[in-house]
Amino acid sequence: MMWLGPAFKELLDDATTFNEQANNATTDRAKARNSRAAIIFGVAAIEACTNDALAAIIDVFREHWVADVLHLPPYIYLDHLSRRRPAHMIRWSSLDVKVKYILNRVRQGAGRAPSAAFSRNYSSVKKIRNRIGHMSSLAAPNHQPAIMNPNQLKHVASMAVDAAAEYTELVEEGFAEMDLAIRVFDA
Repeated sequence: MMWLGPAFKELLDDATTFNEQANNATTDRAKARNSRAAIIFGVAAIEACTNDALAAIIDVFREHWVADVLHLPPYIYLDHLSRRRPAHMIRWSSLDVKVKYILNRVRQGAGRAPSAAFSRNYSSVKKIRNRIGHMSSLAAPNHQPAIMNPNQLKHVASMAVDAAAEYTELVEEGFAEMDLAIRVFDA
């Protein structure tokens, strides 16, 4: 196996790039297009980070835990948890449930919590992302009412990038403090 590094950072970079392009765009069409892309990539970065964090927990659960290490990180943070729940969540749970689970792990293990602004921004951005990606609007985009004007979309795109940056940093640093490595392998 070859270690590739966290893919969520690349998605965050893409969201940041699209947000910058939206801020520098001269036409409303370019502002709206780049803002929508920044929103999609921002939420995708949050989802990828969450799934990678769940995979890190699953990897620790696959190891054989001997009594000598149960009091050491990362085992001390996970010994009271269900071993099946992360594997189930990664496949079947909604993004909200997975994010809440990971934030609880970081809060309990590393004593870190997201800002109040993250919670507000994440909730708003997720709703807009769902509206952008909804199949009925993609089937006949010219027959659907606009969800926002380009300047409003630019604002939401900035919120998406901020929320994704805060979340990925919080999870990555929190997991590092708990001695849990978030990594992506080439299969």
